[in-house]
Amino acid sequence: MDTAIGQRVEATAVLGTQSVASRAGLGWTLNNASGSIYKIPWETELTAPTPAASNWLSAPFFARMDRYDTNCDMGTFLRVAPVFQGGVGYGSFVNDFNNSQLAGNDSEFETFALSLGGGPRIYFGDSGFAIVPAFGFIYAYTQNHFDAHNPNGQEVVDNGQYVNWHVNTMSLLPSFEARYMKTFGRWTPKFTSTFAHFDTRPITRSTDALSFRSTSEVWANNFDLDYLTSFKPLTFPMHFGGDLARTDLFGGLSGALDTGHYYQTDGRVTFDVNGRYLMLKYVGLDVGYFWCGVFHGYSIGLEGSLQF
Repeated sequence: MDTAIGQRVEATAVLGTQSVASRAGLGWTLNNASGSIYKIPWETELTAPTPAASNWLSAPFFARMDRYDTNCDMGTFLRVAPVFQGGVGYGSFVNDFNNSQLAGNDSEFETFALSLGGGPRIYFGDSGFAIVPAFGFIYAYTQNHFDAHNPNGQEVVDNGQYVNWHVNTMSLLPSFEARYMKTFGRWTPKFTSTFAHFDTRPITRSTDALSFRSTSEVWANNFDLDYLTSFKPLTFPMHFGGDLARTDLFGGLSGALDTGHYYQTDGRVTFDVNGRYLMLKYVGLDVGYFWCGVFHGYSIGLEGSLQF
């Protein structure tokens, strides 16, 4: 029980804030449980990419590199932009215990989570390739509501240690992203591969009977294709796009979702507003479907990008 609860607490915090798992809200059914996620993930470059040699942290390194290769100006070939990442969300997970000793009772987990982090996006010239080594954290508040409808359920409530609890957790989040994105006429293909590690520990908790600890990894590979149409409703250029992704899960996330991987496909329509409203670069709607051998579900969300 302790392991399963820790995994579930971590899963709702990760799914509720991280775009590496899904960039839109989710709804799903898994065995005797159902879940839903409402979230706003974000990722934005705080400044335009600048030559690495202009960065006081990297200039000495690239100066030494240039001594050995006078034909390669590494400081200008590499460009760097600071990236701000994060998300805020709410998740719930309801277990009906249809096939266990607690059948007939209901247990609901609710999580409110906030994630912040960032790192440098390093561009390799005009090749379209870029990487982002990043670090962040997830703060989450999770509570459990257990409704007893029979003697077995009431016995668990009377014990007072394993249900009707609340906990504050912190998850440390190192990650690494590799991306290829380049525009060819009206078409922009993008391939992204991201690996993230999550280490979740409690800050405060209402019961010492549960550890609320879990560690997980996510490896997400996504192919995205965007098309700039000739339509301009209200003078805003319209884009159609879609993607196909496979997300591999390890550790606690795999245990909580009862699978080692799942697939997801999305379709979207977006409009370039070019900073006319609240620094928005584009806005749109995204709808998707995800599935694997043990569950399936849907996702829907608003897309947006800020420019500074």
